[in-house]
Amino acid sequence: MFDVFFQTLGSGDSGSFGEEAMRKVLDPHVVLEDPGGFLQIQVGDGAADVYIRNDGMLANHVSGEDPWDLLVQGAAAGGWVIMPAKAV
Repeated sequence: MFDVFFQTLGSGDSGSFGEEAMRKVLDPHVVLEDPGGFLQIQVGDGAADVYIRNDGMLANHVSGEDPWDLLVQGAAAGGWVIMPAKAV
């Protein structure tokens, strides 16, 4: 299993813009939401758990290919890089 981190790197600062842009992409696919920033999305052939904050996001339990396409689209919209890390 992998955790995948999304955030701004370098001197750029997306501030809340990154979260707003990602939420705009994800919102039509949210099936469960917690006020603490947890979202569960479903799209096409799969689903993902997402923990989002204004300075970045963590996604895990991603299944299928369609959720990856959506996450990459959101990262591009928010100016975030994508960094996979093996969960321990």
